This record gives sequence, C-alpha cells and structure tokens, in this order.
Amino acid sequence: MYDEQRENYNCCILMASKLCKKEKLVCGMLKCNVDASFSNVSNEVGIGICIRDEEGQHIRSKTMWFTALCSVDIGEALGLYHAIRWIYDLQPTNVDFEVDSEKVAGYYNGLGRYITQFALIMDCSMQLCSAQLTNSNVSLLGGK
Repeated sequence: MYDEQRENYNCCILMASKLCKKEKLVCGMLKCNVDASFSNVSNEVGIGICIRDEEGQHIRSKTMWFTALCSVDIGEALGLYHAIRWIYDLQPTNVDFEVDSEKVAGYYNGLGRYITQFALIMDCSMQLCSAQLTNSNVSLLGGK
C-alpha cells in the first residue's frame, strides 16, 4: 500500500511540474493545462489540472484519481471534462484549456464526430464550456 501511495505522489509531482510551464499568455486570459496519467499497478487514472495567469504564474492546481483504468483517450477526455467543471465552479470567464491529446483537441475543435464513450464525454465538455465559459478555447499542448 505504501509503495502505491508513493507512486501516486511521485506521479502527481511529475504531472504538476509538466503542467505548470511558464509562458506569457494573452492579457486577461488564464491558461488551464490538463493531463492524465495511468497506473497499471494500482489500476487508477490520475488527472492533473493547473491554472496559470497571463504572466505564467501558478494560480491553482488540482489532482484527481479514479479507480478504474481506462483507455488513454477516455482518460484525457475525462481530464478535460473535470477541468471544465472545476473552472466553472471557480467562475473565471476567460480561460483557455491546453491538452496533450491530439484526439481530444481535434474532437473539441470539430475535427471528428462519432458516437462512442469518448464522444459522449467530449460532447458534455463542449456543451458545458459553450454554455458557461463562452470566451474559452481548447488547444493542443505545444501547438502541435
């Protein structure tokens, strides 16, 4: 049990350092980086969320763990969904979301529509964001 907790803690530290990169943003905008991690050992999916201001300064972070391993695409889509829900609860209005999944960013930006579990999660994320966070976007980490 202790080794699993240590692995989860180390994974959280790694996600936080990966997510909280300092780069200048558009004035008045916040950037929300989202990433998922997967542990076959503990059968968990971890989600890391990091909010930064236009100067790249850390505002707030959150991690979540789910006991049920899923595919990478589903985990990344769930990460975006939970990030949008969290941002909505915090109530900022100008937030851009950045993910490292081409499939998530592509689907969100209209590059694919299909009926799957992934699509249902993405559609819920898009509906929530378009209804509540009208000045927000989703892009691929690093602009790939």
